[in-house]
Parts: sequence; structure tokens; C-alpha cells
Amino acid sequence: MIDFVDENLPISVSSTDIKSGIISCGCVTGKPVHIKDEGKDSLNAHFYNLSEVDGIAQSDEKVVFFCKNPELVLLDLLDKYNPKNIGFVFENCAMGAHLAVVLREKGVPAIKVPLSSWGTSQHEICTIDAKTPNISQKERLKYE
Repeated sequence: MIDFVDENLPISVSSTDIKSGIISCGCVTGKPVHIKDEGKDSLNAHFYNLSEVDGIAQSDEKVVFFCKNPELVLLDLLDKYNPKNIGFVFENCAMGAHLAVVLREKGVPAIKVPLSSWGTSQHEICTIDAKTPNISQKERLKYE
């Protein structure tokens, strides 16, 4: 399978970035959505409120997805949401995981932080900061 990159942007991530939890650089603020089971049926629940445009469901909603692992089924989210408006928080994620590579290619911010740093559903807005240098993993995820 080959993924096509929309733009030829630099996608390098340094070893310092990796140590501080960065999987894919960038920043995004949005509604936290916890995906407990990465199966297709689980993801379909998040697609019901999207509008149909040219037969493809798309959303400009700003969302930060919380997922345990970078499962391939999560690639569907890149088709359903504007990649500039979403981000991912993983508990476990290797830099070489296929989803991690695609997120870097598309410029979708992603971080890896321990589950203990994840907030609860009571928070309405969260921010992924995978851009600021010299901050810790925990500081990369902020709640409002």
C-alpha cells in the first residue's frame, strides 16, 4: 500500500522530539474523543454527525483522538476529517508504525503520553503541542 502525500513538507523528527513524546509535529486544539476499541464498528459511531459531500463524509470539526495504539483502522479518520483539524494522542506508538508515518506525511500532530496523563471526559477542549521544543511528554497535552 502506498500513501500519497499532499505536500512535500519536511517531516523530520529529532531524537529529542521522540524522547519528549512527539510522533508527528504540529499543534491542534479540539474536542477530546476517546476511542476505546479501534475496531471499525467503534469508529462508525464517530461518523454519524458528518455531512456527505460528493459521496464522502467530511468534517471540519476540531478533534483530538485518544487511542491506545496506532491501529490501521484509524486511517479512516483521515478521510472523514480535515487533517488540519485533528490530532492523535497514543499510549503506545512506535515511530515506524504505518499510521505514525502517514500522520507525519499529512502534517497531523500526534504525541505519545502515558495513560495516567490523559484527562477525563469532563474536559471540553484539549491541545496537543507537538511543536514547542524542550517540554516534557506531560506538558505536550493540555486541557481547558
